[in-house]
Amino acid sequence: MSIPVVPGATGSVGSPQRNVGVAQSPRTLTQPQEMKIMQDILDCINEMKSEFEESKIPIDDDNQQLQRFCAKLEYLFQSNMKEKKNLLGRKKDYWDYFCNCLGKTKGISDGIRFVKSVSEYKTSLGKGRAFLRFCLVHNRMADSLQACIINGKTTSEWFYPESIWLHQDRNSVLISALYDLSGLQFDLASSGYDLDNAWPSFAKKNLGSHHTWNMPSRTSSMSSLISIPGQQDASLHRFNLSTTPVDMDDASHMSPGSHISERMHSCLTENTEAHNQELEVLEQQLNEVKDKNQQITKEHEDLKQRYDRLVLDQESKQTEWEMKYTLKTDEVDKLNKQITSLDHQLQKQREAHSKQESENIKMQFEVSSLQQNAASVKDQNDAMEGEMSGVKRQTDKTRREKSRFIEQD
Repeated sequence: MSIPVVPGATGSVGSPQRNVGVAQSPRTLTQPQEMKIMQDILDCINEMKSEFEESKIPIDDDNQQLQRFCAKLEYLFQSNMKEKKNLLGRKKDYWDYFCNCLGKTKGISDGIRFVKSVSEYKTSLGKGRAFLRFCLVHNRMADSLQACIINGKTTSEWFYPESIWLHQDRNSVLISALYDLSGLQFDLASSGYDLDNAWPSFAKKNLGSHHTWNMPSRTSSMSSLISIPGQQDASLHRFNLSTTPVDMDDASHMSPGSHISERMHSCLTENTEAHNQELEVLEQQLNEVKDKNQQITKEHEDLKQRYDRLVLDQESKQTEWEMKYTLKTDEVDKLNKQITSLDHQLQKQREAHSKQESENIKMQFEVSSLQQNAASVKDQNDAMEGEMSGVKRQTDKTRREKSRFIEQD
């Protein structure tokens, strides 16, 4: 069976898991590394959910997806965690963070009390792993982690500001996915593993006895907070759910009726405490939702006012542009009319010019004819003048002859 691996200091995957029971040196995660681990955890949850829905067989330590899930979730808790030490100088781990958040919380601290009652776990790391296994068996993983995250003051004391546990927008996805585990059954042994050194890599079976997969009935989420597992014989089951462990010496002096009455009274008492605790958590969540709703409402009103202003500005600009467009349109119409009028005038001028040119050509033709006639008349006048000169010479000659004739007589 392979041993689960977790990312190294640089976020790479591939080195075998080697835990020594004490908190390691502080790890820091970048956003891409954190997203990669988150996606791996979500994939493990989906795989376990799919396998359980298909087989209806409770998930045990043989399941490799469970091994990967536990290792990566632990790595996520140990990343960006502030270094703290106890009075003996030993480094604290996420178990101490769980104790600070849940140790004094009524109705949800039974897992803490159970782990403390088991002497098998010696280190803070081993107890933290035992607590996570307790949460898986009793379907309280999401509720427990959410109760821790809600305690923002304690969480900020344990983790650096960049930790995922201090950012609701990032851890809400993981918490939501962890609630899917509430519908699954886990068959995990309460003892027999060296959790101080490493996560289990195989499931221990009870040889020689019939192994049943039917887990004790239990409810999920906050309503399951009244159950506390007691250590019973392994041949009966891994865990036996009971409300409060009863001392065997005291039980030997109690009648069966008083024993049952005492258990019922204890059950009712813790059930009431659980519901009160659940009510307190829900009221706190409701107040947070109300505050967030008020903030969102205020932001919505601000956005609505900005939107109204933008609408008014847009309408004003649109009206202005429409007026400008109307004025421009009127000017264009006037210019078009002027252009049309000028076109008509130009056309008339062209027609008049063409007519004038025709008349000029006609006049030129007439002038040319008159010039020809004038030249002809001139020629005739010249001819007549020549004839008149000849007649005059003839007359003068006749007159001279007549005068000579007269003189001779």
